[in-house]
Amino acid sequence: DERGADFAARMHAVEHDAAAHTELTRVLGEVRQLGPTDGLAVLLGIVAAHELAPAGAELAAASVDVARVVGDPEILGWSLWYRTLCDPGSPEVYARHTEEALQHARAHRLKTLLPWLITSSAVRASHDGSLSAAAALFREAYEIAKASGAKMAIARGAIFVALGHAELDEGEIMLPYLDEAIASARDTGDRGFLAATLWQAAWGEFQTGMFQRQRDHAEEALALADGGVDEKTTWRAHQMLVRAYTALGDLERARHHEVEMRRISVDTEDQVTMDLASAQLAAAEGRPDAETRFRSVLQRITSTDARYVSGYVKWDWIRSLCQEWLAALLAGQGRSAEARELLTAAQAFWRDPIAARRRAGIRQKIEELAVPTR
Repeated sequence: DERGADFAARMHAVEHDAAAHTELTRVLGEVRQLGPTDGLAVLLGIVAAHELAPAGAELAAASVDVARVVGDPEILGWSLWYRTLCDPGSPEVYARHTEEALQHARAHRLKTLLPWLITSSAVRASHDGSLSAAAALFREAYEIAKASGAKMAIARGAIFVALGHAELDEGEIMLPYLDEAIASARDTGDRGFLAATLWQAAWGEFQTGMFQRQRDHAEEALALADGGVDEKTTWRAHQMLVRAYTALGDLERARHHEVEMRRISVDTEDQVTMDLASAQLAAAEGRPDAETRFRSVLQRITSTDARYVSGYVKWDWIRSLCQEWLAALLAGQGRSAEARELLTAAQAFWRDPIAARRRAGIRQKIEELAVPTR
């Protein structure tokens, strides 16, 4: 029923703070002594999702092993889900893990779990440039979540539908889903989940130029996160505020949040997006190192042999964003030919037919730079 679905979704949300993680790890040690149980499988998965590789992947594999012994299809489904959250260091392994989990959830009609797994597949498709496939999967996850009545699942389904429209520059379509996601997240009463939903909303608003809304939602996310939610959420809120205040012209506040953002240790993917936020701030300040900052990110992407930053975040997606932002900087300096070249390269990522509006926006910028001045 609806209460059961909402409880299950809340149980398996992975946002929690360091103190809670320490306690979970302590309890895990005690539960291990009881042998294979459904509780052990779940605890292994939750703890795994917050561990760095390879420890996280090892715990997630142990969760799956225990769940197979227990024999409960739903417990196994969640263990398979947790395994997808632990970066295996290989996009092929990630894809195989995600597909296995999704097939299991569909076969056993695990309606509470399905929206989470379908969304994971959709995010990967989106970063791979398969935007039509991603949109269909996001919609399917959202509709299943709505039918379940689970507020957390509804919020997650709605936020990803919204972000899908944001990527396509469809802000007017995005907004109702964004508002539904935030309202549903509030209804859960879970501070960590609400904070995560708010910073995701801020990212969608940044992409569609809704900077005041972005600022307000990121500020609220930061207030929640500073209350002891999760350091990663705190970092993301600071990054959204760097971008928001930069766009709004409040560079002093943007610099403050950049300093706070850099106090927090992050992984490879987040280091790149953090450097991009700093490059945008440098550009807004008119600093001479802005171009160097953008090109440093592009060089870092070009020099890697990997196609993916992590399990599903593709370098090509980050490269396209960096190319657009660097092009804006060069265009402002009158370097039209270089800007057009970058925009043409960025446009290639948005090749999917559903991204017509996004491509058209980039194409318009290219046409506006038709007469190079340098």
